[in-house]
Amino acid sequence: MSLKHLFVGTVLLLSFSSFSARNVWLLPESVDFGRVDIDRGYVPDETVRIRNIGPETIEIEFDDIFCRNEFRFIDRCYSELRRGATCELDIRFRPYAVGRYSCNLYVLSSAGDRERLNVSATGYRRDLSPRF
Repeated sequence: MSLKHLFVGTVLLLSFSSFSARNVWLLPESVDFGRVDIDRGYVPDETVRIRNIGPETIEIEFDDIFCRNEFRFIDRCYSELRRGATCELDIRFRPYAVGRYSCNLYVLSSAGDRERLNVSATGYRRDLSPRF
């Protein structure tokens, strides 16, 4: 039996031209600070680990152009990231007003990766008025 007879009536689509290997792995891939009291002034930083899962050394950059000032990013990826190595990015959230905050931080590598890290939080104010 030939392949021609085996696949009669079946549509088979193959495309290899747009495949690209991923070189950067984020853990976690999203961060949610949850509800944060704006009068408290701070919450502990969250840490994201960035690992080079590609075959060669890469450089890491961050694009936070769409993030508001309530989010701060402390880059601990000081130089090149060797194959299999991990570096850390600390994220700080300091709400100035009540409301929902979100941000998409892009992790860019010299190998052409563009990985998105979703960051979100809600700033609120505790109601301190006496209840009768």
